[in-house]
Amino acid sequence: MSPVFSPGRRDLLKALAVGITAPAAIAPALARGALSLFARELIVPPLLAGTADADGVRHYRLTMAPGVQELVSHRETPVWGYNGDYLGPTIRVLRGQAVHIRLQNALNQSSTTHWHGAHVPGDMDGGPELLIGSGRHYDYHYTLQQPAASLWYHPHPARRTGAHIYAGLAGLLLVDDGVGESLGLPHTYGVDDIPLIIQDRRLFADGRLAYMTHPHDIMGMKGDHILVNGREQPHWNAPAQWVRLRILNASNARMYNLAFADGRTFAVVASDAGLLSEPALVRELLMAPAERVEILVDLAQDRGRSVILQSDSRRVVPALSANPADSDALDRSVFPLLELRVGPRRSAPGTLPTHLATIPSLSAAGSVCRFVLRVNMKHHAMQSSPDMEMALPRTAPRGPGGMSMGMGGMEMFSINPFLSG
Repeated sequence: MSPVFSPGRRDLLKALAVGITAPAAIAPALARGALSLFARELIVPPLLAGTADADGVRHYRLTMAPGVQELVSHRETPVWGYNGDYLGPTIRVLRGQAVHIRLQNALNQSSTTHWHGAHVPGDMDGGPELLIGSGRHYDYHYTLQQPAASLWYHPHPARRTGAHIYAGLAGLLLVDDGVGESLGLPHTYGVDDIPLIIQDRRLFADGRLAYMTHPHDIMGMKGDHILVNGREQPHWNAPAQWVRLRILNASNARMYNLAFADGRTFAVVASDAGLLSEPALVRELLMAPAERVEILVDLAQDRGRSVILQSDSRRVVPALSANPADSDALDRSVFPLLELRVGPRRSAPGTLPTHLATIPSLSAAGSVCRFVLRVNMKHHAMQSSPDMEMALPRTAPRGPGGMSMGMGGMEMFSINPFLSG
């Protein structure tokens, strides 16, 4: 008989006892004696496999479009997504295979799509200079000759990148070379190999996304609702075996210190560029925005149990800045991300190899590059509109549900601003 999970207040108290504290976003549910934590099931983004033509080129189609999503229970939010309301499908690309991705822009403004971490030609990279107008499309052609890795894709228009990602445009791009499968790593997508896209979002009472609503947001936009794959603190029906979690921090500014509430050890097997040389066994792992990591968790002995993935931010994040104001309430706490409800084994079990990849050593000798980072606060007075959104030029585009596009084109940060050539 399959285990029955019926989380209630008692389950939450047990979770709190092993280290989860309740952030402000869930405090009202506790006060009511009700439990909204982990109530909804995790959405696993669909796998976009594409179709191959007679020449061996694999073709994919993506459309950026507006939609509506229930990011937080019982509250509809206007959002943007690829091939759906929010986020995007997981694209799997084989190493060495030519691909053609047609990207259609059905938004009300120009945008781009950048293949973050992919080794592609400049005219295929989706940078700010390659805007796709509203109602138009762009054809990306490239062949990835790089080791297997969990990459991601997202918009990259000048001065609007943060807002477009905040609106929901993001997805995973998996490069596959067969090495992980040959090593015995979990590899059945959606069963023992799943993506986890972690984001924080702030909402107005009517459900609209709140972006850059406070002057301090200019130093890093953070929200008080924590989403995993577009839902606030969901649960995943996991199998009792080794599972592979491909985790992306798609938050605009928030860092997470990943850990399990029971303090268990997990294995880091891959980072941004692909597999490590050998697994790294850890109890916590700090992730910065845009960073990817692949971890393996052994759930073989956990059937019928609940395992909580959380962020133990208070241990690490506040100490990363000398300015206490850079840390908010969540940065100074422990908060839940995902509940793993462990059921029966669902596929041939994977393993944790002792050796993963052979990584060439880098030479200690090399040229020295000097980078000067500049923050310019001059001439950037900030004003607030009645609803506390940042004031923008009248011609500035706005996001879903009237969401502000942020700082209105302020050129705040630069690298080597005084150097030429």
